[in-house]
Amino acid sequence: MKLKVFMLIFFAITLLTGCGALSQTASEADKNVLVSVEESQIPGIEIETEIGEYDEYKYALHFPRTESDTINIQIQKFIAEQRNQFIDLTKSAELGGNLFSELNIDFEITHISEPFLSIVFTSNMNIPGTEQTSIIHTLNFNRKTNSVLNIEDLLSNDDSLEYLQKLSEKQLLQDEQMSELVRSNQLTDGISSVKPENYETFSLLDQSLNFYFNSEQFKNINVKTFNVALSYNSLSGIINSSFLQSIYQVASTETALLSETLSAENTLATLDSNLKYVALTFDDGPHKDYTPQILDTLKKYNAKATFYILGNRASYYPDIVKRTYNEGHEIGNHTWSHSNLKSLSQETMMQEINSTSNEIAKITGKMPTTIRPPYGAYNAAVQEYVSMPIILWSVDTLDWKHRNSTQIKQEVQANVTNGSIVLMHDIHQATAEALEDVLISLTKQGYRFVTVSELLQLTDPAVAYASNVYTNK
Repeated sequence: MKLKVFMLIFFAITLLTGCGALSQTASEADKNVLVSVEESQIPGIEIETEIGEYDEYKYALHFPRTESDTINIQIQKFIAEQRNQFIDLTKSAELGGNLFSELNIDFEITHISEPFLSIVFTSNMNIPGTEQTSIIHTLNFNRKTNSVLNIEDLLSNDDSLEYLQKLSEKQLLQDEQMSELVRSNQLTDGISSVKPENYETFSLLDQSLNFYFNSEQFKNINVKTFNVALSYNSLSGIINSSFLQSIYQVASTETALLSETLSAENTLATLDSNLKYVALTFDDGPHKDYTPQILDTLKKYNAKATFYILGNRASYYPDIVKRTYNEGHEIGNHTWSHSNLKSLSQETMMQEINSTSNEIAKITGKMPTTIRPPYGAYNAAVQEYVSMPIILWSVDTLDWKHRNSTQIKQEVQANVTNGSIVLMHDIHQATAEALEDVLISLTKQGYRFVTVSELLQLTDPAVAYASNVYTNK
């Protein structure tokens, strides 16, 4: 089961808003620290947040709290180590004036099941006078024994690590930047040698193990974090059979549950080709505030739209996704984490797409039938492997750029024609505010508001073909 939790809360906003709806308790030992706990959408998981504000440094630490005290102790130990290391580095930097350091730790749960729990932490540290760093850390647990799961626990024999290194290096070399690092001799023992510690930063996913290689493993510290997803099938003989059997049983159960939900289908409205239609689309949501506001406005004017949602956000706001679907809107695939599909390996690309489709189906009972690649970026490889029509747009409101409701309305009014697909984003307040005037204006011009799939009924029969690209009807 792949469930993700993204806690992208910037500490300054959190402090100014008093942590929103979180239950709040100030630390008795230190009045500069605020600790809060809130429920998550994942049964048995709570989200703990620790905010610290001092003259020389500020931090916001977000981490999961489970039902196991033993696991919680391990998580808290890791968080304390990161916090203390950050404080020590800040003190050694001897900051002056109004300068201060910042640390933000967020997390995502990439897998949770009866036997396993996998957590990925992203640590962003900014100390004035030094390079800003972004490091990936992982913690994996055997929930049956409440013990930490290390890479050596998964390997089947003494030769497995060497095979794992070869598989990882082969996939890494598919990346253009990595190939250049090899040519310029920028690799270190941290990635090119057969050592267990090089592969301890890993996470469990639905169909694969994901390995992370941070900048500290390269001679050039300015390189990005690389990740390699190796399918469980490719690791047969490398990973011990008992682990593979357990993970396959989890996947089998999830597949069975998913298949039971796919009988529900929405019936597309039949469109009159003599009328004028427009498809409003919203990307990057759901947003906890603006998506419901947009849904309220659409409902008020009996307008239908299409929402291209991110899988990680769907997992965090399933109630909003369910409401969107129940009110007759179309939900499309926008990948799990808004990755540029052109830059991904085939395996990682399919994981981004399939995980999102599965998440949508779990919530709504229906697989998405169209996809919008992030940034509108696609190439021949993306078209080859994507099994859905690729939906772009003919009218870009540029709401992501100017965040101005008046400009959004002007872009729509100036560019919409019969059959247009309009690009907006339901993560911006300006978009939510502009929508009502957009609906009123287009209604006066005789437009009807339909979903993308409904609009594509008016095009040629090729609409039924996967991987075709559409910008309008």
